[in-house]
Amino acid sequence: MDREESRSLPPPLVVQDPVWARLLLDPLARQTLAPFFGRDTTVGEAAAQLGVKPNTLLRRVQRLVAGGLLHVTGEERRAGRSLKRYRVASERFFVPFALTDAVTLEDLLMQAVEEPNRLIARGLAQLYGSHAPRLGYLVTRLEGGRIAHDLSLDGLTPIPYGGAHPWFRDARVLRLRPAQAEQFGQELQALLDRYADPQGARYLAFLAFAPLPGRR
Repeated sequence: MDREESRSLPPPLVVQDPVWARLLLDPLARQTLAPFFGRDTTVGEAAAQLGVKPNTLLRRVQRLVAGGLLHVTGEERRAGRSLKRYRVASERFFVPFALTDAVTLEDLLMQAVEEPNRLIARGLAQLYGSHAPRLGYLVTRLEGGRIAHDLSLDGLTPIPYGGAHPWFRDARVLRLRPAQAEQFGQELQALLDRYADPQGARYLAFLAFAPLPGRR
């Protein structure tokens, strides 16, 4: 969301309850809330969207209702049973730093990156776990001087990114002028939007870039 789009939206609800703050900063809670933004949704509809079992999602939804972040907006009878529809308490929330458990801003930002990194590591471990006795890191110098470290099964070549379950992981230090950095960020956002397919298999793409601390 760019700044102009953000300005056109109604002002956010300023969170004052520490319980709300913890839930809104919990990646699993935010994922659970996503289908209930902008529309009244049943647990079954949300479960299908998230790719989880309805009973599993129902427990999460009940926790969010108890915490006040989700409201029951309606109830209907269907096939002999009652179906409730839920919606978030607000379309936008602002969690003040003072209401979080973080001691420093760096601590708060670390919390935001820990979960996606953990999920990526878990996914790769599941994919290559049976090869663990042979698996290791291949550290090598590439053309241009960059030092790469890649997963390897034989100590000679990196595990390829393609195959039946394609994946990709890379990190490097870039030298960017301000205009280039702005364009780079816009292109990353556009790339995520371009490949969003609600009918496809679930992959986690975690993209981030920022100025490095210390001397430039």
